[in-house]
Amino acid sequence: MGASVPDAGSTSDAGTHTNTRLTRNPAFLCFLAARAQSQVGSAVTATATPLIAATWLGADPTQMGMLVSIPFIVRVASRLLSAFAAERPSLRLPAIMTIDAVAGLMTGAIVLTAITGNLSMAWLIALSSLLAGLTGAFGSFSLPLMIDIVDREQLTRANGATSAASQLSTIIGPGVLGVLAQFLALPLILIIDAVTYLLSITLMLALRRIKTFSGPPGEAPRAARTGMRGFLHAFRNGIRFYVSWGAVISFMNGAIIAWLPIYAIRDLQLSPDLYAFILAAGAVGGVAGSSTASLWEAKLGRRRAALSAAALTLGATGCLAFVNAGMIGAMGCLGYELLGSFGGTVFVVLMMSSIPTAVPENAIAKSMAVGALVLELGTAGGAALGGAVGSLIGIRSAVEACFYLGIAILLMAGLRGLRTRTTPHGASFRRS
Repeated sequence: MGASVPDAGSTSDAGTHTNTRLTRNPAFLCFLAARAQSQVGSAVTATATPLIAATWLGADPTQMGMLVSIPFIVRVASRLLSAFAAERPSLRLPAIMTIDAVAGLMTGAIVLTAITGNLSMAWLIALSSLLAGLTGAFGSFSLPLMIDIVDREQLTRANGATSAASQLSTIIGPGVLGVLAQFLALPLILIIDAVTYLLSITLMLALRRIKTFSGPPGEAPRAARTGMRGFLHAFRNGIRFYVSWGAVISFMNGAIIAWLPIYAIRDLQLSPDLYAFILAAGAVGGVAGSSTASLWEAKLGRRRAALSAAALTLGATGCLAFVNAGMIGAMGCLGYELLGSFGGTVFVVLMMSSIPTAVPENAIAKSMAVGALVLELGTAGGAALGGAVGSLIGIRSAVEACFYLGIAILLMAGLRGLRTRTTPHGASFRRS
């Protein structure tokens, strides 16, 4: 593990800011402001794009599926490939500014082709895929960049703040779209996202004036490149626990996402408007989880806090499994969204905070890319299998199966932990 890069003009080592509050760290505040406003714009685009496809272009189900699947594949590939370059601290900030500039142009291209009447599904899928690739690359560069800005002791708070901004964007973005859709055509609303990319570049330029991301020439030898082996550090003993539980949580969440709207509207007889309100209210749980993750860590320790958050997330499925149609069904959905978002967000914040402290400095970007990829692939795989199982045995039975599976996983984890604690000293042959 390496030290944080010193500030511009600083003559001390990386420990200079160990006790500096995040609210007094101008570099982090600049980074957070750039992320927050850009994510609102991205949320507007993410909400508007499928609506443009369905209403403006009359997309069929196959085309809608391609609009989701192709960008997902491109984003995953881009995240992994860009992680190689993201290992070099000096490239992170310039790369982010370049990504923002190109993404702004791509978003503007969607608006321009729509205005001129040249927008087609093929063009929309192509541009959406390019934007997804830029999003994946942005993630590979931005996560390590934050480690350059804040001290390792403050990573949980910093991750919590950025996660809270992301959660709020899922509330604000669709709301902004809903208001502007009353006055503007859908493609024109994407101008907001293009503007946020320009603001992000401006804030990144300010960040570059505040802090430098490479020490004086010859100050320290450059770490040897890890190549493909750098990705394997995400599965070393220090963080294997978090990656494993992250895969379980995201898989279960993906399975439920596949059929939750159908379950809520058809089985629990909720109106679409009420269900949309429940989803928005559930995002409050994510904001609360982001804001309190550091408190969980301080009280329980990172590992116990993460396991408690995982248990809360899996247990939240019980809110859906044993409810009937009507108000109690609405309360069950709300409970699931609040508790699941709260626990899941706490876990992800702690997971992503654990990676930089457990892997070598020259493998941070690759390891964080793998951590994010595990969550994405777990959700996608869970959604695919969950949809198939729901169709095979019925959605209510699938809900109950998810709940019992979650309980079984927690019981096995508890028994394993008990067996580990009761193993006599020296009897375990696990490597530290």
